[in-house]
Amino acid sequence: MLQFAKLYALILPAFLCLDALWIGIVMHSFYDREMGELARRHNGQMSPRWGAAILVYLLIPAGLVFFVRPLLMPTTTVLKASGLGMMFGLVPSVP
Repeated sequence: MLQFAKLYALILPAFLCLDALWIGIVMHSFYDREMGELARRHNGQMSPRWGAAILVYLLIPAGLVFFVRPLLMPTTTVLKASGLGMMFGLVPSVP
Protein backbone atom coordinates (compact mmCIF):
# COMPACT_ATOMS: atom_id res chain seq x y z
CA MET A 1 0.00 0.00 0.00
CA LEU A 2 2.91 2.35 0.74
CA GLN A 3 4.33 1.73 -2.75
CA PHE A 4 0.91 2.58 -4.24
CA ALA A 5 0.84 5.86 -2.29
CA LYS A 6 4.38 6.77 -3.38
CA LEU A 7 3.67 6.07 -7.05
CA TYR A 8 0.35 7.92 -6.83
CA ALA A 9 2.05 10.95 -5.24
CA LEU A 10 4.57 10.91 -8.10
CA ILE A 11 2.08 10.46 -10.94
CA LEU A 12 -0.67 12.85 -9.77
CA PRO A 13 1.28 16.15 -10.11
CA ALA A 14 2.86 15.00 -13.38
CA PHE A 15 -0.59 14.14 -14.76
CA LEU A 16 -2.05 17.46 -13.60
CA CYS A 17 0.79 19.44 -15.19
CA LEU A 18 0.65 17.56 -18.48
CA ASP A 19 -3.12 17.86 -18.72
CA ALA A 20 -3.07 21.56 -17.80
CA LEU A 21 -0.51 22.13 -20.55
CA TRP A 22 -2.53 20.09 -23.04
CA ILE A 23 -5.98 21.53 -22.28
CA GLY A 24 -4.94 25.02 -21.29
CA ILE A 25 -2.35 25.81 -23.95
CA VAL A 26 -1.84 23.26 -26.72
CA MET A 27 -5.47 22.37 -27.51
CA HIS A 28 -7.40 25.22 -25.88
CA SER A 29 -8.57 26.89 -29.08
CA PHE A 30 -9.45 23.52 -30.63
CA TYR A 31 -11.59 22.48 -27.66
CA ASP A 32 -13.16 25.94 -27.45
CA ARG A 33 -14.08 25.87 -31.14
CA GLU A 34 -15.14 22.23 -31.45
CA MET A 35 -17.11 21.88 -28.23
CA GLY A 36 -19.22 24.89 -29.13
CA GLU A 37 -22.53 24.90 -27.32
CA LEU A 38 -21.83 21.58 -25.60
CA ALA A 39 -19.29 23.24 -23.32
CA ARG A 40 -20.38 24.77 -20.06
CA ARG A 41 -19.55 28.47 -20.28
CA HIS A 42 -19.25 31.37 -17.86
CA ASN A 43 -18.66 34.89 -19.23
CA GLY A 44 -17.92 33.41 -22.65
CA GLN A 45 -15.16 31.11 -21.39
CA MET A 46 -15.33 27.36 -20.90
CA SER A 47 -16.01 26.54 -17.26
CA PRO A 48 -15.28 23.06 -15.92
CA ARG A 49 -17.59 21.09 -13.70
CA TRP A 50 -15.24 21.03 -10.75
CA GLY A 51 -16.74 18.04 -8.95
CA ALA A 52 -16.41 15.81 -12.00
CA ALA A 53 -12.97 17.24 -12.85
CA ILE A 54 -11.60 16.54 -9.37
CA LEU A 55 -12.97 13.00 -9.42
CA VAL A 56 -11.42 12.31 -12.84
CA TYR A 57 -8.06 13.83 -11.88
CA LEU A 58 -7.94 11.65 -8.76
CA LEU A 59 -9.09 8.43 -10.45
CA ILE A 60 -6.99 8.39 -13.63
CA PRO A 61 -3.59 8.37 -11.85
CA ALA A 62 -4.98 5.82 -9.38
CA GLY A 63 -6.03 3.63 -12.30
CA LEU A 64 -2.57 3.88 -13.83
CA VAL A 65 -0.92 2.83 -10.59
CA PHE A 66 -3.47 0.12 -9.81
CA PHE A 67 -4.03 -1.43 -13.25
CA VAL A 68 -0.99 -0.64 -15.40
CA ARG A 69 1.93 -0.64 -12.96
CA PRO A 70 1.48 -4.23 -11.71
CA LEU A 71 1.80 -5.49 -15.28
CA LEU A 72 5.23 -3.95 -15.74
CA MET A 73 8.24 -6.17 -15.11
CA PRO A 74 11.96 -5.28 -15.23
CA THR A 75 12.08 -6.88 -18.68
CA THR A 76 9.14 -4.83 -20.00
CA THR A 77 10.07 -2.48 -22.82
CA VAL A 78 9.08 1.18 -22.97
CA LEU A 79 6.93 0.33 -26.00
CA LYS A 80 4.99 -2.32 -24.06
CA ALA A 81 4.58 -0.01 -21.05
CA SER A 82 3.29 2.74 -23.34
CA GLY A 83 0.91 0.28 -24.97
CA LEU A 84 -0.48 -0.78 -21.59
CA GLY A 85 -1.01 2.86 -20.65
CA MET A 86 -2.76 3.54 -23.95
CA MET A 87 -5.02 0.53 -23.47
CA PHE A 88 -5.99 1.87 -20.03
CA GLY A 89 -6.71 5.24 -21.66
CA LEU A 90 -9.03 3.65 -24.21
CA VAL A 91 -11.24 2.03 -21.59
CA PRO A 92 -13.38 5.12 -20.76
CA SER A 93 -13.78 6.02 -24.45
CA VAL A 94 -15.38 2.72 -25.46
CA PRO A 95 -19.21 3.11 -25.54
